[in-house]
Amino acid sequence: MKRFGIDVSNNQGSIEWHEVAPHVAFAFVKTSEGMTFEDPFWGKDRVAALRRNHIPFGPYHFASNEGASGKAECNRFLDIALGAGWGKKGDLPGVLDIEHGKGGRPGVRFVREFARQYFKRTGHRLIVYTGSFWRDVLRNPVTLSRCKLFLAAYTGTWHGWVPRAWKKPWIWQYGDQGSVPGISGNVDQDLFLKSQRHFHRMKLKENL
Repeated sequence: MKRFGIDVSNNQGSIEWHEVAPHVAFAFVKTSEGMTFEDPFWGKDRVAALRRNHIPFGPYHFASNEGASGKAECNRFLDIALGAGWGKKGDLPGVLDIEHGKGGRPGVRFVREFARQYFKRTGHRLIVYTGSFWRDVLRNPVTLSRCKLFLAAYTGTWHGWVPRAWKKPWIWQYGDQGSVPGISGNVDQDLFLKSQRHFHRMKLKENL
């Protein structure tokens, strides 16, 4: 399968998804951040454009991890994501982007609460996007090993950078200076590291 994908946010502005489609196998799209920010480019129009151009996609939430509980942030994330039309059979799971905030036990408690609430509401395991924050600030906990790892490591290889909760990433973000037709400016560059069978297995099996 074509393994290259992207993740985008309001930083990329408006996107011409019909130009993007021939060049990517998937996309993760920012939905929300903390308890106060909703990405202005997320919404029914963006979801419709992704579907119209047959791009498998999932939403992601940038965790604040500073005030509200993981459960509260998860509920807000899912309300916004589902409200725009994500959650259909064949969509990709949601992503928790955890790269700043509380460390140690409070930070670990946050991610556990978020993951537990996500599973309770969707019946699926979420994808965890992280890297050095997990290893250094959260002190490399072994929790959430049943979730899929989306590893950020701009190091030329993912080997040697995987937090100990996982053996291998499912997705590796290897850079943030990519160029894709239809997107103004740079974009994050992602590789799906497993097989096409695993890719299809990762998709939602029924409407939420």
